[in-house]
Amino acid sequence: MTDLLTRNNYLPVLVLLGSIFVWLLQRFIAERRHESKYNFPALVPGLPLIANAHQMPKKNQGPFLAELAKKYGEMFTIKIGGTYWVILNSQRTAIELLDKRAAKYSSRMYFPMASELVSRGNRILLMQYGDLWRSERKIIHKILNSTHMSHFEPFQDVESRALLLEYLGSPEEFYKANGRYANSVIMSFLFGKRSNFDDPYIVDLYTTSEAFVKYLMPGASLVDAFPILAKIPYFKSLQPWRWEADALYERTLAVYKRQFDELEEKRRQGTQKACFVSELLDPGAQSQFTPEQTLFIASTLLEAGSNTSRMTLDQVIAGAALFPDWVERARSELDEVCGGDAQRLPEIRDMPHLPFIKAVIKEAIRWRFVCGPERSCVLTFADRVLLRLEFHTQPHRMTNSKATIFLLALSLHGTIGA
Repeated sequence: MTDLLTRNNYLPVLVLLGSIFVWLLQRFIAERRHESKYNFPALVPGLPLIANAHQMPKKNQGPFLAELAKKYGEMFTIKIGGTYWVILNSQRTAIELLDKRAAKYSSRMYFPMASELVSRGNRILLMQYGDLWRSERKIIHKILNSTHMSHFEPFQDVESRALLLEYLGSPEEFYKANGRYANSVIMSFLFGKRSNFDDPYIVDLYTTSEAFVKYLMPGASLVDAFPILAKIPYFKSLQPWRWEADALYERTLAVYKRQFDELEEKRRQGTQKACFVSELLDPGAQSQFTPEQTLFIASTLLEAGSNTSRMTLDQVIAGAALFPDWVERARSELDEVCGGDAQRLPEIRDMPHLPFIKAVIKEAIRWRFVCGPERSCVLTFADRVLLRLEFHTQPHRMTNSKATIFLLALSLHGTIGA
């Protein structure tokens, strides 16, 4: 009787373990059939079920993928959990797929961790096409369309002069000055105020932004490898992936809200300058969106406008330190246009007469592409697509399949190891 009771106690455990084993076996067989049917380009070998998840570093994924590109060629596939990532490493593949076949590459990649848990569906960067995406895009288009670019020029002129003064006063803190400059230009347009050199808000904004963008890389989260984890409705407080996501969301919301609260107070006092967010908070515009969506619309623009410009300025200075010869050529051109010994500072109207300066700007962007988390130099075109690659050098390996396309800017711009 005792042995029978003991066996009965273990029976539920054995049933559970047996069920898990059967599920894992079915998943393994299904994935093998899927890979055999669709034959992804140059699939990097990995382990069963987790595939290449254990190989992906938590940081600097760009250089890691660039090393794989040297071995596997201009297009290869890595698998993170149940997600296939097709990595493009040449201009040829990028133009053929993302340009010539753009109609098939128009959807957005689904990042369950970054979109659902960290952002709770509020970031337009990660939204699927729909009514909310169209409404927010219409609002943002008011800022980003070409007819409004001239509105930024006065802010750029003022802030560039302040930037030069900060360089002279604290050259060892150039990176802080770059961050303040980039933030202040977009802050002036969005909120009608300038940023200070030691403003703790700038530090908090960059900190939360960098914490977020790391989730846009393959393998950054277990939830992206196994999206079903984001859908589990029970015991949410016991799901460790939610702890970090919820904490980051609340921190981000608090940072965003700080500027809105200050602006609202100025509006009540009648001292707020006209700006984009004031228009966004008007009853007619605000009624389209929830309070959280309104916070994310403006603050996402603030993040995007601050980060990319700051990083590009950092790279220009790094390039000047490594290759100082071009600095003298740039100065000679400025002296010709603006007078020797900096008789005046260049203005936007001078740009047609400064071709070398424009070339420096373009080269800085190519040399160290900044669109990527932790400066990993990875530009993500993460789209759910129908993969048809008949043009490839081994067409017999390519058929139709759903995949994620990932453009590796490090390889595209030819700056590996530069």
